[in-house]
Amino acid sequence: MIFITISLAISKERSFQSVVMKSLIAWNFINQLYSFYTVTMGGSAIQKEGEKLKKVVLECSYEVSEQSRLVSNVKDRSVMSFFLFLDSIRDNPLKVTGGGMFVVQKTIFLTIMNAVVTYSIIMFQLSL
Repeated sequence: MIFITISLAISKERSFQSVVMKSLIAWNFINQLYSFYTVTMGGSAIQKEGEKLKKVVLECSYEVSEQSRLVSNVKDRSVMSFFLFLDSIRDNPLKVTGGGMFVVQKTIFLTIMNAVVTYSIIMFQLSL
């Protein structure tokens, strides 16, 4: 949508030159940038929080294992569920991916913004 909005903004078509259309194009561009920024920063935050969670759980696992040895209650399911949770976190990092092809991080936002600026410059030069 960002690239379509840029193409419409640079277009010399008379129907896109009205004040209403220009304001809608500008609003759409700002809305798309904000949405993309929110998604990429959210994905980056999930990955950071997942790493923090993994670190805390691994630190707590030693204390829980010591407590379970002292108490040694076979019917205590909370210890067993904690260790199952620990095993699932240890092997699977929390992250947001784009179809499994890339991890959504802050660098993705910068890369796409680079592409948007390059596309804008090329479209502007071709429209002259």
